[in-house]
Amino acid sequence: MTEVIDAPPVENPREWSTRKKVRVTLILGSMVLSFTYLSTAFALSATSLQRQFDASAEVVTLGLSLYVLGFALGPLLMGPLAQTTGKRPVYVYSWIVFTACCFVMSESNNLAVILVFRLVSSIAGSSALNNVPASYSDMTTPAGFAPFFTCYGFSAFAGPSLGGLVGAFVNERAGWRWNMRHQAIFIAVVTVFGVLFVPETDHPKLKRIHDAKYALNDGPKSVETADKARWSARVEDATRSFGTAMVRSVKLPFHWLLTDRVVLVISVYTSLLYAIIYDFFVIIPFAFASIRRFKPEAIGLIYITLFIGFAMASSNYVFVQEAINRRIRAKTGKTVLPPEASLIHAIYGCALAPVGLFLFAWTVPFTSIHWIVPAIGIVLLCAGSMSAFTSLIPYLVAYGGPSAPSVLAAAGFCRSALAAALPLFTRQMCKGITVQGATSLLGGLALLLTPLPLLLYIHGGKLREHAKQRKEAAAAPATAAAAASTGGSSEKDLAAKEEQPVAQGASIPPGGAIENRRSRSSLDISSAPSDDLA
Repeated sequence: MTEVIDAPPVENPREWSTRKKVRVTLILGSMVLSFTYLSTAFALSATSLQRQFDASAEVVTLGLSLYVLGFALGPLLMGPLAQTTGKRPVYVYSWIVFTACCFVMSESNNLAVILVFRLVSSIAGSSALNNVPASYSDMTTPAGFAPFFTCYGFSAFAGPSLGGLVGAFVNERAGWRWNMRHQAIFIAVVTVFGVLFVPETDHPKLKRIHDAKYALNDGPKSVETADKARWSARVEDATRSFGTAMVRSVKLPFHWLLTDRVVLVISVYTSLLYAIIYDFFVIIPFAFASIRRFKPEAIGLIYITLFIGFAMASSNYVFVQEAINRRIRAKTGKTVLPPEASLIHAIYGCALAPVGLFLFAWTVPFTSIHWIVPAIGIVLLCAGSMSAFTSLIPYLVAYGGPSAPSVLAAAGFCRSALAAALPLFTRQMCKGITVQGATSLLGGLALLLTPLPLLLYIHGGKLREHAKQRKEAAAAPATAAAAASTGGSSEKDLAAKEEQPVAQGASIPPGGAIENRRSRSSLDISSAPSDDLA
């Protein structure tokens, strides 16, 4: 008689202690912050690089655009790879490459090498920008999204503002090379913390690790089962070839983008706001240097306004949205709210973005108006943009369900592609139609898309139900094919299979054999919210 051995439950990140969740959340947030920090810290060395390498302003601006372009290209690889191999391996290997690239740039004497490695480093580091929201969703349910996604949104936007502030002072006082070196050191420190203290959060990967580990502990008769499990794991790993991953990486995000109108519309709106934010890293130095005659370090201080705007929106999301959620729960008696509930604060918050753009446009050209007025416009722009991201990104995570990394990769591609392209002709646009005209144009575009959170709040439930029905319809042919192949067996074989006894508590490992053991594994092994929520 085979000895029955109890297996411990599958590790569930949603059941981690608060202390562990806080630690992992802060480290992942610091990865996002340091990654976006490099985007603008480099831009503050633009003038120094022009003098050092005798290059034009447009060529040096490529350093910013190529880095942001990596935000678009990287998620196409990092998102589906995280779905296939788990999130921790992607974080570890990509950030080691990211760190190495940063040190290469800091010691290079060739502008072309710096520009190429800016792109490569961004592709590698983008694993944090794309996959951290999915890691956060692994650790909580939609009802607890607020603190996690506030940390993500604040980190993603605080990084550029801090990069502009610190980069200006380091470049002026220590030169462009030390500006590059301090960025590399920053990334190296964060990478060490990530490698040492960020565990795997992907539920299916944790289940596979659990099954492979405890297949060895079932007694003498489980040797064959263990061999099958190990062989199955090897075959599974072998089939995940790099070429297959690349095809999947490119296909899935674009499939979502081209076939789902909710993903498309949200991607367009967030892309515009994101591009405007990065556009301001060109507009701010241009306007305050050529019109207001600010010195480089004074221009660096202007970037504090971005930080203030992002902090305002984060506070709004944490406190106001949570108060709204409590009121809705008390009124309806529901403990789990639909994803549309997270859009309420964005309905009025997103209106701040066009207001801030118009305020900046119609005050910065006039030196008789105090500089604090256009600075307030920047605060409002950042607060409105942050309100959009802290509501629409969690909505995409809930909407995408298990495919959240690919959905985020699709939205990230659109955001970053536009943010990479827009700064390349911003300076010419400001010279051609003036800073006032260029910023007013951006404000008009933002105003057109401001009603989006309201429309999603009203019609989002129907759109999600339609998407769910479309998924079920797409899966129907595969289900029918499986049923047909089963029907090919003889009735006697089917009856024998139905009558075959299965030990109570048995589970099927990756190898396909029945394991005779009881398992107290957690039932919550989904990698994202259920289809009822997404």
